[in-house]
Amino acid sequence: MNPRKLAGCLLFCFLTLKLAAVFAADNRLLQKASGGDAQAEDNIGYDCETGRAGYRIDMAAAAGWYRKAAGQGDAWGAWKLGLFYENGLGGLTKDPATAVHWYQVSAEHGLAAGQTALANMYYAGRGVTANLQEAVKWYEKSAAQGDASGETSLGELYRDGHGVPKDDQKAIALFRRGAAQDYPYSESHLGDYYLNGTGGLKKDYAQALTYYLKAADRLAWAAGAAAWIYEVGGFGVTPDIDRAIVYYRKAAAQGSGSACEDLGRLYANGIHGRKDDAQSLEWYRKAAALGNSDAENHIGWLYANGRGGLREDAEEALKWYQKAAAHGNAAAMDNLGMIFGTKDAVAALRWFRKAAALGNADAANNIGVYYAVGRAGQRRDLAEALKWYQAAAAQGNAPAAANIGDYYFNGWGGLPKDMGKALEYYKRAADQGNAYAYMRQGYMNDSGSGLPKDPAKAAALYRAGADLGNTVAMYDLALLYRSGRGVRRDSAQSVAWFRKAADLGLADADVSLGQMYQFGAGGVSRNYESAAHWYMKGAAEGDAWSEYDIGLCYSEGSCEQQDFSQAATWIRKAADQNLHTAECAMAVFYLTGRGVSLDHQTARSWLDRAGGDRGCSDFNPNIWSPPAAPAAMQANDDTARFFGTWVATFSVNGQTVTMVSVHGANGYDNTWHSAQGDTPAGSGGFSAADGRYKTTAPWPNGSGTYRFTSDDTVVCTNAAGQTVTWHRQNARE
Repeated sequence: MNPRKLAGCLLFCFLTLKLAAVFAADNRLLQKASGGDAQAEDNIGYDCETGRAGYRIDMAAAAGWYRKAAGQGDAWGAWKLGLFYENGLGGLTKDPATAVHWYQVSAEHGLAAGQTALANMYYAGRGVTANLQEAVKWYEKSAAQGDASGETSLGELYRDGHGVPKDDQKAIALFRRGAAQDYPYSESHLGDYYLNGTGGLKKDYAQALTYYLKAADRLAWAAGAAAWIYEVGGFGVTPDIDRAIVYYRKAAAQGSGSACEDLGRLYANGIHGRKDDAQSLEWYRKAAALGNSDAENHIGWLYANGRGGLREDAEEALKWYQKAAAHGNAAAMDNLGMIFGTKDAVAALRWFRKAAALGNADAANNIGVYYAVGRAGQRRDLAEALKWYQAAAAQGNAPAAANIGDYYFNGWGGLPKDMGKALEYYKRAADQGNAYAYMRQGYMNDSGSGLPKDPAKAAALYRAGADLGNTVAMYDLALLYRSGRGVRRDSAQSVAWFRKAADLGLADADVSLGQMYQFGAGGVSRNYESAAHWYMKGAAEGDAWSEYDIGLCYSEGSCEQQDFSQAATWIRKAADQNLHTAECAMAVFYLTGRGVSLDHQTARSWLDRAGGDRGCSDFNPNIWSPPAAPAAMQANDDTARFFGTWVATFSVNGQTVTMVSVHGANGYDNTWHSAQGDTPAGSGGFSAADGRYKTTAPWPNGSGTYRFTSDDTVVCTNAAGQTVTWHRQNARE
């Protein structure tokens, strides 16, 4: 006979005999069950439930056999019948009370699983009045028999101090007993203890990881915790983002919405330097489908900001924020407050209050801002604002800490002026990466407010704030590079930081760049077209000085073709924002009929608005005369008249100070003079003509008026109306 055929025949004979033996054994079991043998009834019930021993799965038949066994007082059958009633299996209606009855039968007959099940019902108050003492009693009986589930549940009570005195040592001992039986919840709880370094155990991520990995295939929480450890590393574990992703995916496959959300976050931030917006959004949507409100909130943020491959869509953002808020997500409530803040301040404040009530620190800080500025029908109340800032800062909110720093710096909200406390809060905020707080510390070092002047330290702090995106820090850093204070003078760096600040919307930077190009100062060549570009950009952002400077460009014909009508239009925009200099200029327009109809009455009204004749006393109507030629010096250009060294003494914060200003063909260079030595005070471009000067300094010193009372004395008034008398120290250079 063919060997293969012989082998096939032998295998067939073996299987036939084996099957015959199974059927014979099963017939014997059925005969015993039919005769009332409770254990046999249990076995056949289990065969029907699981499809074992040739039975097809038949939950109704299983319930019938368990009922027969339970009716005889069989503990295992009573426990299984209780499970069927608790979960509505085998055609039975869910009936927690009946489930409790059968669990009681099982427990009283000494089955550990029945004791644990009964304890669970007493703990949760399902089918019976909640009774923590009864729950503890039955957990203890179950644990005493070595039931891993009972040991774990009793350990949880000791861990939480619920129904028993809190005792981490007892909890850990019970969890170790459960873990020895490879029970995933016990393993996960031990991992938690090592992860957090509690219960007398030293924080040890490696040991925590060992326990989480044991449970990871059966428990989503354990898989997610293992993934987090691999992601962050530390305490004995080397970070491994690839393994982190493996275990986040494992947790996600077990239905963990938080693991899906974590995967969305990782892909959004970039894995091995590569961002994947499509993958990120896919995981956020999966998390949201599982009811994860953090993911819903994040999808809202993506729509609000046009990120993650989505187009910006305020309506979609609102929908997702509302969905997350309906699920109790405080961050989404805060985001709703931010959305409504632009159109309905009252609704915004309502959302901020809801979020703050749930412990959201950002919302508490936002409420403080509303009180600080008096929005949503709230009167301006700095003391009330301070309370909210303090509440937010107590939760570790960095912007709130920076705001409190401002309150100490200025003595607001009932706080005393205290530079030491201001610095303390600024440092607290900066340590959390707050860009504004770095900028404020830089200012304290730059200006000597509560600290010795230290331009080099100021530059480092400005740089830290600038690198984190603070535009004022960028601007102040640009000024230092332009003047060479605290850093080596570097025109290219100065222009670069001005540009960064301007590109991010800081109008002061637009003005500075416009002035630099207009005067050819600060390391750039004179370029009227570029000057007009930056002035226009600042004006588009609503900056009054940019509007005013565009008007000057049109009036002088320096940046654009001379057009007095356009000049009046732009300067009117600035005047409508209450810019004093522009108000005076409007009076001159109507007084001279340049760009507008001659109208002395309207001129008078603008003059009164600007503070009367005295308020505009230094304005010379001839300033609006067209330039004779686009030459470097006009006929009425007084720039060269300023060449030389000038000295002025005036009061600053109650102290008398002296400034020395050296003017030459390259502009000006200012120095503070004191008995302790000289301190640089800025340098840049300068021009003067027909009673008006312009510099590359920031507002309010970027422009103003002047009047020579003699060749060696000049009275200058800046844009803020501050007047200083300068005296020439030596002959003009």
